[in-house]
Amino acid sequence: RAEHQLGFDPSSALRPVAGETPPLEFNPDEPLFSPEAIRDFVASVLGWTELGTLLSEAQHFGVDFKEVRGQQTAKRALEVACAGGHNILMIGPPGSGKTMLAKRMPTILPPLTFEEALETTKIHSVAGVLDPGTGLVGVRPYRSPHHTISDAGLIGGGAIPRPGEVSLSHNGVLFLDELPEFPRNVLEVMRQPLEDGTVCIARAAMSLTFPARFMLAAAMNPCPCGYFNDRGRECHCTQAMIQRYMAKISAHCSTASTSTSTSPP
Repeated sequence: RAEHQLGFDPSSALRPVAGETPPLEFNPDEPLFSPEAIRDFVASVLGWTELGTLLSEAQHFGVDFKEVRGQQTAKRALEVACAGGHNILMIGPPGSGKTMLAKRMPTILPPLTFEEALETTKIHSVAGVLDPGTGLVGVRPYRSPHHTISDAGLIGGGAIPRPGEVSLSHNGVLFLDELPEFPRNVLEVMRQPLEDGTVCIARAAMSLTFPARFMLAAAMNPCPCGYFNDRGRECHCTQAMIQRYMAKISAHCSTASTSTSTSPP
C-alpha cells in the first residue's frame, strides 16, 4: 500500500509522540463543565464583556430627580407623566425650575433594554452625534433644541437624509423650552411622529424611515413677560396680550400634550 511505501504506519497516528500529552480519556468520576461555564471562562480569558454588564456600565446620569427640593405638585405631575408615557406641558414664571425638572425626567423613566440601547446607538451613530469612546448609549436620550430650529432640523432631512431631533430623542425625552417661540410650521411637522412614532423622509433618489417614539415635554411662561399670577413680581401684560400668547400653542397642546403642570415660583 501507498502508506507503507512512503514509510508511514497508520497505527502510529494514534500513539502519543514522546514529550507530548497523551489523548484524553473520558472519566465518569470527573466533573463535566456546562457550555455556559466554558463560555464564561473563555470570555474572562479574552476580555469579553457580558451584554448586561456592558449596558449597566453605560447607565449613569449626571443629574438625579431626587436632587429636586420642593416643587411637590410639579414633581407629582412628572412622575405620573413618566409612568404612563404621557406628554407634558409645564407653565410657570422664569426661574421656577421648569428646565431643571425636565433635565431630570430621564432619570425616573424605566432603564433602557439592550434592544432599545442598540437601536438608540444606531441612530446617534448615523447622525454623527455619538460621543467619542462611547460603545453603547445606556441612558435615555434628552434633547432640547433651541426655538430657532428649522423644521428639517427637528424632523430630519438634507440632500442625504439625516435623523432630526425627534429621532435623536427616540426612546427618550424631547424638551421644547419657550414653546410659543417655536415657529408654527415647526410645531405642525411633529404631528406625524407623535401619532405614528416614525418619520418618513422622501427624496427623488430614496425614501428613508427613521424611528421617532419619544416623550414630549414642553415649557412656557404664563404670559409674554412671564410674571402673570406671580406673587413676587408684577405682570404688565394686558388680557388681550395674554390671550394672544396662549393662542400660539392652544391648537398644538390639544394633540401633543396630555398633561399640564403649573410650576410655582
